[in-house]
Amino acid sequence: MVSRRLLGLLARRPAGRDCAGSARYPGRCGTGERVPAQPPGAVSGSRTGFCYDHLAGRLGIALADAWTRQGWLGDREVLTLSEAGAEGLRAIGVDVDGAVKSRRTTTLPCSDWTERRPHLAGALGAAVGSRFLEARWVVRHRAGRGLAVTQPGHALFRQAWGIDLTPTDRIGA
Repeated sequence: MVSRRLLGLLARRPAGRDCAGSARYPGRCGTGERVPAQPPGAVSGSRTGFCYDHLAGRLGIALADAWTRQGWLGDREVLTLSEAGAEGLRAIGVDVDGAVKSRRTTTLPCSDWTERRPHLAGALGAAVGSRFLEARWVVRHRAGRGLAVTQPGHALFRQAWGIDLTPTDRIGA
């Protein structure tokens, strides 16, 4: 197992195309971009975060559950995208068409090792994670893969999908 100290050193070094930090901060490898500081009020230790480039933990599981109940994703073990799901995700700004056209598999169930249930991965999972960050419904913690859910994110998750995270999972509450 790699120590936290080594991960910290690797994350701070100049990154090449095959940098070790890519697993912790996908899409930032080789850009020289620093991981943003955790915003004021964000709570560390939340069980919401990124698994490579897609949402995982409590939020990732809750979204996969809600989207399966709504018919946006098919079979809970396969998580296939339905037309209703494509339309719903487009409505919130997710680049569904780009995910479908990607060379990556569009949807994959990814086993969440903290929650022991699958969350959405693949090109669509990455597109969802990217959109949620861009809209600031979630923000990254300074270090690691953790995320904090913002107040606008909390409102969206509750109103659109009935997801009500505990106060330790959100900021600005």
